[in-house]
Amino acid sequence: MSFRTHSLWHRLSVIAGKARIAAEMIGQARKHYGGGYLSVGLRFIDVYAKRFSPSEILELDLLDVSKSRVEIDQLISKEDMVRLQRSFNPVELTNQTENKLDFERLCAEAGLPSAATVAVVETQPHVSATLNHEAIAGGDVINALAARLPPGAYVIKPRDGALGRGVLVFSCGDSEPDSVGETLKAHLDRHEDFDSWLVQPKLINHEEVTRISPSPALQTVRLVTYVDGNRDVRILLAGWRLADENAEFDNFSGTGKNNAFCDINPADGTMRNCFMKSRHPFGFGLHEVERHPITGQILAGLRPPMWQDIVELGKTAALAFLPSKCLGWDIAITSSGPVLIEANRYWDPHNEDPVEMLRVLRFLREERTKRDSRAVDSGQQALETDSPTSGK
Repeated sequence: MSFRTHSLWHRLSVIAGKARIAAEMIGQARKHYGGGYLSVGLRFIDVYAKRFSPSEILELDLLDVSKSRVEIDQLISKEDMVRLQRSFNPVELTNQTENKLDFERLCAEAGLPSAATVAVVETQPHVSATLNHEAIAGGDVINALAARLPPGAYVIKPRDGALGRGVLVFSCGDSEPDSVGETLKAHLDRHEDFDSWLVQPKLINHEEVTRISPSPALQTVRLVTYVDGNRDVRILLAGWRLADENAEFDNFSGTGKNNAFCDINPADGTMRNCFMKSRHPFGFGLHEVERHPITGQILAGLRPPMWQDIVELGKTAALAFLPSKCLGWDIAITSSGPVLIEANRYWDPHNEDPVEMLRVLRFLREERTKRDSRAVDSGQQALETDSPTSGK
Protein backbone atom coordinates (compact mmCIF):
# COMPACT_ATOMS: atom_id res chain seq x y z
CA MET A 1 0.00 0.00 0.00
CA SER A 2 1.41 3.39 -1.00
CA PHE A 3 1.89 6.19 1.52
CA ARG A 4 -0.84 8.22 -0.22
CA THR A 5 -3.31 5.33 -0.05
CA HIS A 6 -2.47 4.68 3.61
CA SER A 7 -2.96 8.36 4.43
CA LEU A 8 -6.33 8.37 2.66
CA TRP A 9 -7.52 5.30 4.55
CA HIS A 10 -6.39 6.86 7.82
CA ARG A 11 -8.36 10.03 7.13
CA LEU A 12 -11.42 8.03 6.14
CA SER A 13 -11.22 5.96 9.35
CA VAL A 14 -10.97 9.15 11.42
CA ILE A 15 -14.02 10.60 9.66
CA ALA A 16 -15.93 7.34 10.15
CA GLY A 17 -15.05 7.33 13.86
CA LYS A 18 -16.28 10.91 14.28
CA ALA A 19 -19.47 10.05 12.40
CA ARG A 20 -20.14 7.13 14.77
CA ILE A 21 -19.64 9.39 17.81
CA ALA A 22 -21.96 12.02 16.31
CA ALA A 23 -24.66 9.44 15.54
CA GLU A 24 -24.51 8.04 19.08
CA MET A 25 -24.67 11.53 20.61
CA ILE A 26 -27.67 12.47 18.47
CA GLY A 27 -29.48 9.24 19.37
CA GLN A 28 -28.80 9.63 23.09
CA ALA A 29 -29.81 13.32 22.98
CA ARG A 30 -33.18 12.42 21.43
CA LYS A 31 -33.84 10.03 24.32
CA HIS A 32 -32.71 12.54 26.94
CA TYR A 33 -34.15 15.84 25.65
CA GLY A 34 -36.68 14.76 23.06
CA GLY A 35 -36.87 16.12 19.51
CA GLY A 36 -36.57 14.55 16.10
CA TYR A 37 -33.48 13.22 14.37
CA LEU A 38 -33.49 16.15 11.96
CA SER A 39 -33.72 18.92 14.56
CA VAL A 40 -31.14 17.32 16.87
CA GLY A 41 -28.87 16.48 13.93
CA LEU A 42 -29.01 20.05 12.61
CA ARG A 43 -28.25 21.35 16.11
CA PHE A 44 -25.22 19.04 16.29
CA ILE A 45 -23.92 20.34 12.94
CA ASP A 46 -24.45 23.93 14.12
CA VAL A 47 -22.57 23.64 17.43
CA TYR A 48 -19.84 21.44 15.95
CA ALA A 49 -19.28 24.13 13.31
CA LYS A 50 -18.84 26.58 16.20
CA ARG A 51 -15.88 24.37 17.25
CA PHE A 52 -17.44 22.93 20.40
CA SER A 53 -15.88 19.55 21.22
CA PRO A 54 -18.06 16.47 21.86
CA SER A 55 -17.45 16.75 25.62
CA GLU A 56 -18.43 20.44 25.58
CA ILE A 57 -21.55 19.66 23.55
CA LEU A 58 -22.63 17.14 26.18
CA GLU A 59 -21.64 19.14 29.25
CA LEU A 60 -23.28 22.38 28.09
CA ASP A 61 -26.53 20.72 26.97
CA LEU A 62 -26.01 22.03 23.45
CA LEU A 63 -28.12 19.25 21.88
CA ASP A 64 -31.18 20.37 23.84
CA VAL A 65 -33.16 21.87 20.95
CA SER A 66 -35.21 23.94 23.40
CA LYS A 67 -32.04 25.94 24.13
CA SER A 68 -32.22 29.09 22.00
CA ARG A 69 -29.56 30.33 19.59
CA VAL A 70 -29.16 33.41 21.80
CA GLU A 71 -28.24 31.16 24.73
CA ILE A 72 -25.73 29.24 22.62
CA ASP A 73 -24.18 32.43 21.25
CA GLN A 74 -23.38 33.50 24.82
CA LEU A 75 -21.00 30.53 25.10
CA ILE A 76 -17.54 30.06 23.64
CA SER A 77 -15.78 26.83 22.73
CA LYS A 78 -12.43 25.92 24.24
CA GLU A 79 -10.90 26.09 20.76
CA ASP A 80 -12.13 29.65 20.14
CA MET A 81 -11.09 30.61 23.67
CA VAL A 82 -7.55 29.44 22.95
CA ARG A 83 -7.48 31.57 19.79
CA LEU A 84 -8.45 34.61 21.83
CA GLN A 85 -5.94 33.82 24.58
CA ARG A 86 -3.12 33.51 22.05
CA SER A 87 -3.62 37.15 21.14
CA PHE A 88 -2.68 38.16 24.70
CA ASN A 89 -0.03 35.59 25.64
CA PRO A 90 3.10 35.39 23.44
CA VAL A 91 3.64 31.85 22.20
CA GLU A 92 7.40 32.10 22.75
CA LEU A 93 6.74 32.36 26.51
CA THR A 94 4.70 29.14 26.66
CA ASN A 95 7.29 27.36 28.82
CA GLN A 96 6.90 29.94 31.58
CA THR A 97 3.51 28.48 32.40
CA GLU A 98 3.37 25.02 30.79
CA ASN A 99 6.76 23.80 32.04
CA LYS A 100 6.35 23.50 35.81
CA LEU A 101 10.09 23.83 36.50
CA ASP A 102 10.30 27.05 34.51
CA PHE A 103 7.19 28.29 36.31
CA GLU A 104 8.73 27.51 39.70
CA ARG A 105 11.99 29.22 38.75
CA LEU A 106 10.21 32.41 37.64
CA CYS A 107 8.15 32.43 40.85
CA ALA A 108 11.33 32.14 42.93
CA GLU A 109 12.98 35.00 41.04
CA ALA A 110 9.91 37.19 41.69
CA GLY A 111 9.67 36.16 45.37
CA LEU A 112 6.29 34.49 44.85
CA PRO A 113 5.30 31.51 47.05
CA SER A 114 4.89 28.39 44.91
CA ALA A 115 4.91 24.61 45.27
CA ALA A 116 8.55 23.57 45.79
CA THR A 117 10.15 20.73 43.82
CA VAL A 118 12.51 18.56 45.85
CA ALA A 119 13.25 15.88 43.25
CA VAL A 120 13.21 15.50 39.48
CA VAL A 121 12.86 12.15 37.72
CA GLU A 122 13.70 11.64 34.03
CA THR A 123 12.73 8.44 32.25
CA GLN A 124 14.39 9.14 28.87
CA PRO A 125 16.86 8.21 27.46
CA HIS A 126 17.29 6.26 30.72
CA VAL A 127 15.91 6.58 34.24
CA SER A 128 17.70 9.19 36.35
CA ALA A 129 16.81 11.31 39.34
CA THR A 130 18.06 14.27 41.36
CA LEU A 131 17.19 15.11 44.96
CA ASN A 132 17.75 18.71 46.04
CA HIS A 133 19.75 19.22 42.80
CA GLU A 134 22.11 16.31 43.55
CA ALA A 135 22.18 13.31 41.21
CA ILE A 136 21.25 9.97 42.74
CA ALA A 137 23.77 7.31 41.84
CA GLY A 138 23.22 3.57 41.56
CA GLY A 139 21.39 1.11 39.42
CA ASP A 140 17.89 1.45 40.92
CA VAL A 141 17.55 5.21 41.25
CA ILE A 142 13.79 5.16 41.98
CA ASN A 143 14.16 2.92 45.02
CA ALA A 144 17.17 4.99 46.08
CA LEU A 145 15.11 8.18 45.76
CA ALA A 146 12.28 6.67 47.86
CA ALA A 147 14.81 5.69 50.54
CA ARG A 148 16.33 9.19 50.70
CA LEU A 149 13.13 11.24 50.77
CA PRO A 150 12.34 12.45 54.31
CA PRO A 151 9.17 11.01 55.90
CA GLY A 152 6.02 12.75 54.77
CA ALA A 153 3.41 13.00 52.03
CA TYR A 154 4.47 13.87 48.49
CA VAL A 155 3.02 14.46 45.04
CA ILE A 156 4.67 13.26 41.84
CA LYS A 157 3.42 14.94 38.67
CA PRO A 158 4.50 15.26 35.01
CA ARG A 159 6.50 18.39 34.33
CA ASP A 160 4.25 19.20 31.36
CA GLY A 161 1.02 17.57 32.55
CA ALA A 162 -2.50 18.98 32.75
CA LEU A 163 -6.00 18.11 34.05
CA GLY A 164 -4.61 15.90 36.82
CA ARG A 165 -3.21 13.33 34.40
CA GLY A 166 -0.34 11.37 35.89
CA VAL A 167 -0.59 12.90 39.37
CA LEU A 168 0.05 10.52 42.27
CA VAL A 169 0.04 11.19 46.00
CA PHE A 170 2.36 8.92 48.00
CA SER A 171 3.92 8.78 51.47
CA CYS A 172 7.39 7.98 52.72
CA GLY A 173 8.13 6.68 56.20
CA ASP A 174 4.96 4.59 56.60
CA SER A 175 6.24 1.61 54.61
CA GLU A 176 9.47 0.12 53.31
CA PRO A 177 11.32 2.37 50.81
CA ASP A 178 11.44 -0.46 48.25
CA SER A 179 7.65 -0.75 48.43
CA VAL A 180 7.31 3.01 47.78
CA GLY A 181 9.86 2.75 44.98
CA GLU A 182 7.98 -0.09 43.30
CA THR A 183 4.76 1.93 43.50
CA LEU A 184 6.49 4.86 41.82
CA LYS A 185 8.00 2.66 39.10
CA ALA A 186 4.61 1.12 38.34
CA HIS A 187 3.11 4.61 38.12
CA LEU A 188 5.81 5.82 35.72
CA ASP A 189 5.29 2.72 33.56
CA ARG A 190 1.54 3.40 33.36
CA HIS A 191 2.24 6.92 32.12
CA GLU A 192 5.13 6.29 29.77
CA ASP A 193 3.98 9.14 27.50
CA PHE A 194 5.52 11.50 30.08
CA ASP A 195 9.29 11.46 30.44
CA SER A 196 9.98 14.17 33.03
CA TRP A 197 8.51 14.21 36.54
CA LEU A 198 8.56 16.48 39.60
CA VAL A 199 8.31 15.40 43.24
CA GLN A 200 6.91 18.00 45.64
CA PRO A 201 5.84 17.89 49.30
CA LYS A 202 2.06 17.64 49.50
CA LEU A 203 0.54 20.93 50.60
CA ILE A 204 -2.16 20.84 53.28
CA ASN A 205 -5.40 22.82 53.10
CA HIS A 206 -6.03 25.65 55.52
CA GLU A 207 -8.24 24.41 58.38
CA GLU A 208 -11.07 26.70 57.25
CA VAL A 209 -10.95 25.08 53.80
CA THR A 210 -11.25 21.65 55.43
CA ARG A 211 -14.16 22.86 57.55
CA ILE A 212 -16.04 23.98 54.43
CA SER A 213 -15.03 20.98 52.31
CA PRO A 214 -13.51 18.03 54.23
CA SER A 215 -11.42 16.42 51.49
CA PRO A 216 -7.77 15.33 51.67
CA ALA A 217 -7.20 16.79 48.18
CA LEU A 218 -5.70 20.24 47.81
CA GLN A 219 -8.62 22.53 46.88
CA THR A 220 -7.51 25.50 44.82
CA VAL A 221 -8.93 28.86 43.84
CA ARG A 222 -8.79 29.83 40.16
CA LEU A 223 -8.17 33.52 39.45
CA VAL A 224 -8.16 34.84 35.89
CA THR A 225 -6.16 38.07 35.63
CA TYR A 226 -5.72 40.64 32.89
CA VAL A 227 -3.02 43.33 32.83
CA ASP A 228 -3.88 46.43 30.81
CA GLY A 229 -1.54 48.91 29.15
CA ASN A 230 -1.21 50.90 32.37
CA ARG A 231 -0.09 47.77 34.29
CA ASP A 232 -3.37 47.76 36.19
CA VAL A 233 -4.44 44.19 37.03
CA ARG A 234 -8.09 43.19 36.78
CA ILE A 235 -9.59 40.00 38.20
CA LEU A 236 -11.82 38.87 35.34
CA LEU A 237 -13.11 35.60 36.77
CA ALA A 238 -12.75 33.57 39.94
CA GLY A 239 -13.82 30.14 41.10
CA TRP A 240 -13.14 27.56 43.78
CA ARG A 241 -12.74 23.84 43.09
CA LEU A 242 -14.07 21.71 45.92
CA ALA A 243 -12.98 18.07 45.89
CA ASP A 244 -14.90 14.92 46.68
CA GLU A 245 -14.05 13.20 49.96
CA ASN A 246 -12.36 10.35 48.05
CA ALA A 247 -10.56 12.52 45.49
CA GLU A 248 -6.78 12.93 45.38
CA PHE A 249 -6.95 16.20 43.44
CA ASP A 250 -9.52 18.88 42.73
CA ASN A 251 -9.68 19.29 38.96
CA PHE A 252 -13.15 19.81 37.52
CA SER A 253 -12.27 19.11 33.90
CA GLY A 254 -11.01 15.71 32.82
CA THR A 255 -11.12 13.18 35.64
CA GLY A 256 -12.85 15.24 38.32
CA LYS A 257 -16.28 13.60 38.03
CA ASN A 258 -17.36 14.04 41.65
CA ASN A 259 -15.70 17.39 42.30
CA ALA A 260 -17.53 20.73 42.29
CA PHE A 261 -16.72 24.08 40.74
CA CYS A 262 -18.08 27.15 42.50
CA ASP A 263 -18.23 30.49 40.73
CA ILE A 264 -16.90 33.36 42.87
CA ASN A 265 -17.85 37.03 42.71
CA PRO A 266 -14.43 38.66 42.07
CA ALA A 267 -15.57 41.85 43.81
CA ASP A 268 -15.95 40.35 47.30
CA GLY A 269 -14.88 36.69 47.10
CA THR A 270 -18.29 35.20 47.89
CA MET A 271 -19.41 32.03 46.15
CA ARG A 272 -22.42 32.25 43.85
CA ASN A 273 -23.33 29.16 41.82
CA CYS A 274 -21.80 25.70 42.31
CA PHE A 275 -21.87 22.87 39.78
CA MET A 276 -21.02 19.19 39.58
CA LYS A 277 -20.72 16.87 36.61
CA SER A 278 -23.89 15.20 35.39
CA ARG A 279 -24.80 11.83 36.87
CA HIS A 280 -26.36 10.85 33.54
CA PRO A 281 -24.48 7.81 32.18
CA PHE A 282 -23.83 9.58 28.87
CA GLY A 283 -22.71 12.81 30.60
CA PHE A 284 -25.41 15.28 29.60
CA GLY A 285 -25.21 18.65 31.33
CA LEU A 286 -24.04 19.92 34.69
CA HIS A 287 -26.20 19.98 37.77
CA GLU A 288 -26.25 22.87 40.19
CA VAL A 289 -25.70 22.11 43.86
CA GLU A 290 -26.89 24.30 46.70
CA ARG A 291 -25.28 22.41 49.59
CA HIS A 292 -21.94 20.73 50.03
CA PRO A 293 -22.47 17.00 49.33
CA ILE A 294 -20.56 15.95 52.46
CA THR A 295 -21.38 18.58 55.10
CA GLY A 296 -24.76 19.76 53.81
CA GLN A 297 -23.62 23.35 54.30
CA ILE A 298 -25.15 25.99 52.00
CA LEU A 299 -22.33 27.14 49.71
CA ALA A 300 -23.65 30.41 48.28
CA GLY A 301 -22.29 33.36 50.23
CA LEU A 302 -19.28 31.53 51.64
CA ARG A 303 -15.84 33.01 51.00
CA PRO A 304 -12.47 31.24 50.77
CA PRO A 305 -10.23 32.11 53.72
CA MET A 306 -7.51 34.71 53.10
CA TRP A 307 -9.44 36.03 50.10
CA GLN A 308 -7.68 39.39 50.00
CA ASP A 309 -4.29 37.69 50.25
CA ILE A 310 -5.27 35.43 47.34
CA VAL A 311 -6.22 38.45 45.22
CA GLU A 312 -2.98 40.27 46.06
CA LEU A 313 -0.90 37.20 45.20
CA GLY A 314 -2.70 36.81 41.87
CA LYS A 315 -2.17 40.46 40.98
CA THR A 316 1.51 40.38 41.94
CA ALA A 317 2.04 37.20 39.92
CA ALA A 318 0.25 38.72 36.91
CA LEU A 319 2.77 41.56 36.79
CA ALA A 320 5.71 39.20 37.27
CA PHE A 321 4.67 37.11 34.25
CA LEU A 322 4.34 39.98 31.79
CA PRO A 323 4.26 40.26 28.80
CA SER A 324 1.74 37.40 29.09
CA LYS A 325 -1.34 39.50 29.86
CA CYS A 326 -4.21 37.11 30.57
CA LEU A 327 -3.53 34.04 32.73
CA GLY A 328 -5.50 31.68 34.94
CA TRP A 329 -3.84 31.06 38.33
CA ASP A 330 -4.42 28.00 40.53
CA ILE A 331 -3.82 29.05 44.13
CA ALA A 332 -3.79 26.78 47.17
CA ILE A 333 -4.80 28.09 50.59
CA THR A 334 -2.53 26.79 53.34
CA SER A 335 -2.17 27.70 57.01
CA SER A 336 0.89 29.81 56.13
CA GLY A 337 -0.88 31.66 53.32
CA PRO A 338 -1.83 31.28 49.65
CA VAL A 339 0.59 29.38 47.39
CA LEU A 340 0.79 29.38 43.59
CA ILE A 341 0.36 25.90 42.13
CA GLU A 342 0.41 26.75 38.44
CA ALA A 343 -0.49 29.31 35.79
CA ASN A 344 -2.62 28.48 32.77
CA ARG A 345 -2.24 30.43 29.54
CA TYR A 346 -5.18 28.50 28.06
CA TRP A 347 -7.59 28.59 30.99
CA ASP A 348 -11.01 27.01 30.46
CA PRO A 349 -13.92 29.34 29.73
CA HIS A 350 -16.41 29.63 32.61
CA ASN A 351 -19.42 28.62 30.53
CA GLU A 352 -21.16 27.49 33.71
CA ASP A 353 -22.13 31.18 34.14
CA PRO A 354 -22.83 32.34 30.56
CA VAL A 355 -23.78 35.90 31.51
CA GLU A 356 -20.53 36.47 33.39
CA MET A 357 -18.51 34.74 30.67
CA LEU A 358 -20.12 36.92 27.99
CA ARG A 359 -19.10 40.03 29.95
CA VAL A 360 -15.49 38.82 30.04
CA LEU A 361 -15.50 37.91 26.35
CA ARG A 362 -16.77 41.35 25.38
CA PHE A 363 -14.07 42.97 27.50
CA LEU A 364 -11.26 40.85 26.02
CA ARG A 365 -12.45 41.39 22.46
CA GLU A 366 -12.61 45.15 23.05
CA GLU A 367 -9.09 45.08 24.49
CA ARG A 368 -7.85 43.14 21.46
CA THR A 369 -9.51 45.62 19.10
CA LYS A 370 -7.98 48.60 20.93
CA ARG A 371 -4.56 46.98 20.87
CA ASP A 372 -4.80 46.21 17.16
CA SER A 373 -5.97 49.75 16.48
CA ARG A 374 -2.99 51.17 18.37
CA ALA A 375 -0.67 48.92 16.39
CA VAL A 376 -2.15 50.16 13.10
CA ASP A 377 -1.83 53.79 14.23
CA SER A 378 1.79 53.24 15.26
CA GLY A 379 2.56 51.62 11.93
CA GLN A 380 0.95 54.49 10.05
CA GLN A 381 2.93 57.05 12.05
CA ALA A 382 6.14 55.16 11.32
CA LEU A 383 5.37 55.18 7.59
CA GLU A 384 4.66 58.89 7.64
CA THR A 385 7.88 59.55 9.54
CA ASP A 386 9.93 57.46 7.12
CA SER A 387 8.32 58.90 3.96
CA PRO A 388 10.32 61.65 2.22
CA THR A 389 8.56 65.03 2.19
CA SER A 390 7.71 66.39 -1.22
CA GLY A 391 8.56 69.99 -2.17
CA LYS A 392 8.75 72.30 -5.07
